[in-house]
Amino acid sequence: MFDSVNQRASIADIPGISGFPVAGTSEDAGWRLQIIGMYPLGFIVGPTLASLSPNTVRETDGTTIITVTGTAFAAGAVLAFDLLGNLPTTFVNTTTLTATVTSAQLATIYGTGPVANAVVKNLDGGTSNTLTFTVTNPLPTLTSILPTSATVGSPNTTITLTGANLSIATAYFNGVALATNFVNITTLTAVIPSSDLLTATTASITLVVTTPGGGTSAPQTFTVGNPSPTLVTISPNAVPAGSPNTTLTVTGTNFINTSVINFGATPLTTTFVNGTTLTAVIPSTSLQAGGSFSITVVNPGPGGGTTAPIPFSVIQISAGNWQEPFRGTSLNSNLFKRAAEKRLYVMDFSLQSEISNGDTIASVVSVVETAGGANTSDLTITNTSISTGAKAVQCDIGGGVDGVMYKIEFTVNTVGGAVIVAIGYLSIIDT
Repeated sequence: MFDSVNQRASIADIPGISGFPVAGTSEDAGWRLQIIGMYPLGFIVGPTLASLSPNTVRETDGTTIITVTGTAFAAGAVLAFDLLGNLPTTFVNTTTLTATVTSAQLATIYGTGPVANAVVKNLDGGTSNTLTFTVTNPLPTLTSILPTSATVGSPNTTITLTGANLSIATAYFNGVALATNFVNITTLTAVIPSSDLLTATTASITLVVTTPGGGTSAPQTFTVGNPSPTLVTISPNAVPAGSPNTTLTVTGTNFINTSVINFGATPLTTTFVNGTTLTAVIPSTSLQAGGSFSITVVNPGPGGGTTAPIPFSVIQISAGNWQEPFRGTSLNSNLFKRAAEKRLYVMDFSLQSEISNGDTIASVVSVVETAGGANTSDLTITNTSISTGAKAVQCDIGGGVDGVMYKIEFTVNTVGGAVIVAIGYLSIIDT
């Protein structure tokens, strides 16, 4: 049968023709068919589809232009997906097309596929073979985490992560997966175990979606910080100038094994005793001249910090103050050292340098503690008397706190009519 409208003959209607391909001529019942090449005249040659580029994208890749290659593409040809229908297609030439698939269409394929079957269709009805187009897992985006830090030694800590494309994402702490809970497409929670919070560090928090597709988000920073220390007491809080190496004990809170005691601006070699106690040796070279120095404790970063200072006095013994070391039966340089079982002892504070040429003490006006302890009544001062020769004052001193430097003020009247005020400094340690 011959179609006068489309100028094509149906092979099935031509006597003597039973199949393809054929070549040559055939005559039967008055018909003559000329065969050229492999196909009979009037046969529709459909397009072939060789490749799609890309043929795999992630759901989050956004609007994508696909380059289509093959043969026998005709003007007006379109790329069609079984899940979407015809795509907007541009004819380049008989072997190349370009087609556009939108981000919304990628989401449709991912949600219902995630594989779409693709063909090229010519306007004359010819349809190509099928190739597949795959939409894989999305790339997650991490925009924030809360909290962003924890203190060393914290218990298990829950963080909230926000971003995009989180439906199948897992949170990671320095490359190790965390127990992760899906809240919604933009929110997850995850638990950082206490075992990851034992030392100070700056950690990387990421989100990971596994293959196919997927990937790792840009990181957010989580800081495991040292605690901020506080300083409560120091002992001793003062020594006379010229003292030897002196062990300083400090108490407070949040001390760690890397805490450092500072003597003024000088860090000291520090021994960690426990979370509330540190010790350090102040070298004798720092104790040769009088002055006031700040004692602080520093915890290094991340986190950490510096305590408020407590003053430490190096007391310069000078004219007008007490001129000699304490005298008594148990002495250790300028420190009076008592036996452990004693709380009462006798000291002879020399006032000789204050008494001029032949003058002597007529009477003791007072002997009082004026500074050093938590108040001015740490010490008990009793049995005040004038020593033999009337050149010194004797008194019994009890009480006090080990390691604290006490300031004691003596006021005396001399036979010559002078009123003398002398200062003595007393530091007590047990043996």
